[in-house]
Amino acid sequence: MAFIAIAGESHSFSVAEAIEHGVEAAIVLNAIRYWLRKNHSDGRNIKSGYVWTYNTAKKLHKMFPYWSEQKCQRLMKKLNDQKLVIVANHNTNKWVQERWYTLPEFKIEPVDNFDEETDNIEQENSLSDCNSAKINIDECNHQKSKFDSSRSMNVHSSNLMNDPYHVYTTDLTTDLRSIQPQATGIDPVVESFENIFWPAWEGRKIAHGECLSLFRKLVEQEGRSPYEFATELAGDIKRRLKARAQGFDKIHPKTYLKGRRWEDQLFAALPEQSNQPSKSSQIDRLKGRINELTGLIRSEEGYMASIRDDNPLRISIKQSCERKLEKLECELKESKAKLKMLLGEDI
Repeated sequence: MAFIAIAGESHSFSVAEAIEHGVEAAIVLNAIRYWLRKNHSDGRNIKSGYVWTYNTAKKLHKMFPYWSEQKCQRLMKKLNDQKLVIVANHNTNKWVQERWYTLPEFKIEPVDNFDEETDNIEQENSLSDCNSAKINIDECNHQKSKFDSSRSMNVHSSNLMNDPYHVYTTDLTTDLRSIQPQATGIDPVVESFENIFWPAWEGRKIAHGECLSLFRKLVEQEGRSPYEFATELAGDIKRRLKARAQGFDKIHPKTYLKGRRWEDQLFAALPEQSNQPSKSSQIDRLKGRINELTGLIRSEEGYMASIRDDNPLRISIKQSCERKLEKLECELKESKAKLKMLLGEDI
């Protein structure tokens, strides 16, 4: 049944996204994020390494009746131009007018025959993903409160945890009672960007989406772990700020990444010993990381347990989750060993 706006319905959004991109963009991003999360959980609309949702301008107008069709089209184009939303055409029928949408954080690891396995379930609805019954907003907000303390929900290879804009309160057309809001894994690139690189900036934080894309590209070019690379950049930023490098407090993070400013010789030659963290700060950092890893492991295990038996990609998704769990558990073991050495006692 097509969605029809009724009295009493409310649309929600992430305050963080509204501050950075505007309220209109935040509303749309929150809605898209909900449907991508649902499609990923259902194992549907997996194409070209991403989870997708699709819609028409007419259906978008019905979802957002306070905007005209033209307004919806302009908003989607603007979000695409800002690289906040990825737009594509995966329609098998050239007469179908849907546009396919995804977000950068909904990139998944390649799995053999992943696209082929979803071909028969991708376009069950010829108008949009959003053709179910209306949601229960109060219940949705109740579910959201379970995640408010982490501020981290994202997706990468079966991972829907660690998104800094995690407010899933804009379920526009589906009853949330049929969906289990299980916390899941992380995208290490997004995690490192959001938790290490981005917080290091004390100046103007703009072009968040473009910076994330640049950071991901640089990680691939450098061939290093996202955590290691982000830590190096954060350290370089702190050194420059501490040294009061001329004009550095006014540049944007995009300029820093695009210009590879961390390679500047002036700061590459600075002695490292003065910047070594104290023992207490190392202990605090390790304890924080151990707590974080423990939570991520529980989240990934919870997501695995939530995968339905009738999901056609159940085996592939579980294998991907198992690989992620192995990496997380390995890092947790190493972090505990380092902390034990610093404390000189069992933990």
